[in-house]
Amino acid sequence: MTAYDYVVVGGGVAGSLVAARLSRRSGTTVLLLEAGTRLPEGPPARDPARAAELYGTDADWADETVPQPGLGGRTVRWPAGRALGGSCAIDASLWVRGNPADYDGWAAYVGAGWDHRAVLAAFRRLEYAARVVDSYPAFADLPDRLGAKFREVGEIAAGHGRSLRSGTRFQVIVRPGPRFRAAPVRREHRRRTARRLPRGGRRPAARRAPVNAADPAEGLGTVWLTRCPVPTASGIAHRLGWLAEEFGQRGVGVAELRDAGPQSARHHLDHGLPGLFREGGSVPALAARAAGAPTRLIGLTWIEERQVVLVRPGSGITTPAALAGRRAALPVHGPEPGAGVMRAMALHGLRGALGLAGLGLDAVDLVEVPDARENQPGWTVNGPLARPWTGIDALVRGEVDAVYAKGPAALDHAAQAGAVIGIDLDDHPDPACRVNNGTPRPITVHERTLAEHPWAVSLFLAQTLRAADWAAQHRDDVLRMLAADSGGSAEAAARTHRGDFHRRLAPDLSENRLHLLDRQKEFLVSHGFVPHDFPLADWVAPQPLRAAQELVAAG
Repeated sequence: MTAYDYVVVGGGVAGSLVAARLSRRSGTTVLLLEAGTRLPEGPPARDPARAAELYGTDADWADETVPQPGLGGRTVRWPAGRALGGSCAIDASLWVRGNPADYDGWAAYVGAGWDHRAVLAAFRRLEYAARVVDSYPAFADLPDRLGAKFREVGEIAAGHGRSLRSGTRFQVIVRPGPRFRAAPVRREHRRRTARRLPRGGRRPAARRAPVNAADPAEGLGTVWLTRCPVPTASGIAHRLGWLAEEFGQRGVGVAELRDAGPQSARHHLDHGLPGLFREGGSVPALAARAAGAPTRLIGLTWIEERQVVLVRPGSGITTPAALAGRRAALPVHGPEPGAGVMRAMALHGLRGALGLAGLGLDAVDLVEVPDARENQPGWTVNGPLARPWTGIDALVRGEVDAVYAKGPAALDHAAQAGAVIGIDLDDHPDPACRVNNGTPRPITVHERTLAEHPWAVSLFLAQTLRAADWAAQHRDDVLRMLAADSGGSAEAAARTHRGDFHRRLAPDLSENRLHLLDRQKEFLVSHGFVPHDFPLADWVAPQPLRAAQELVAAG
């Protein structure tokens, strides 16, 4: 029997590449095993338009899902390639990035570098490469030209009372160059089988938000989402595909702001993009509103993030009173977008800790430390905190004695650097000591979206409320999602979000949360992070949340 150094099982794209690379090693023998064969030469193997002719043949595993409750008990055909090249041999040359949850699931097992955000940059490089194929000018910038033609044809069709949602096919001719036959495809992320969702990911039955006969979705092409890397019900609703499904029924796309490229990251701070829903820190939200940003507050969440004061082992700082006379890190107010957020968080976190001992910020010596983002090009305000937490390096070097920190990534970085928790604000029963950027956390929307498409705001909040109900029964799944979002390990996520945090993700506009947000606003105004004060009541729009609660209650 022949012996091999390596046996690679599966001749799909990944298996073939692994086998090819291993075989380049001098003296190495590799056996590639594939259940199928090489596709026979012919039009179905070469012409993407005829790839469907391979379905149900020996080149297809011809899988089928179990009966789907959401489809009235029907099953769904699930083609999968059984040939060299795997599913790519029969997929009509389609380019699909894949479900973000799949990559995040990989990262939960094999570590950073395989999560969706990490691979997104590679996807973009591949996609943009198609725009610079100078050897054949007809293809230059093809996606934009085709997109423009589709929009033009869509306008013509709309003028004749036809809808692109009907599935009508169109011929698009690009000159100079060959002819292209194309059809509009609405991109939707739908639930397919249980394996595509975390355990128990079946969406509870729900009544759809009312749709006006005059097509209320007109003018709302895309709903944009932006959030911070913490467990949020809106983020869960997006990950489970519920937002895409509900908005897709009305012909509206759903996308995350971070996928729009770095040029759009500023909207996480200034909220200048119509159609944008933001569940993020209060510092940018309050500052933007005070500066005149057209936003409305439609919900508040309170998500404990394990706010702590980090110290060196043996420092003796184990109580708030022990901070007196010590040096505390204060991030510089640098030019980076969101730099003021880190400074504001540190100041308010330190004040919260000192206040437990009846002390103020004047009890410590504030030492400015450089923002850790200065050496991290490409960081975006709504990306994972895959960087050192500002101040930890200075703590290790002995330049400061205490650093305010929060979240899984910060705990991971602290452990790697040898820092320890001196004061745990989450252990104190009074939540007022933890009022900060994320506690409470505002949910805001562009006021034009609220004025022109109130149904969309209620629909968004209804799915958020339902996702909060789902999260209450799926703690482990929420922790896995959080680890992938935050850039921290699953262990750090579990240490950060303790107890029944997963049961408290639903937004509200309670008097208590509004009072705590007002305290945050007063702090930010008094320390210059918000340009001027404004009445919080003028910002609040309670109607969409009430409508969403009625939708959920109606089932």
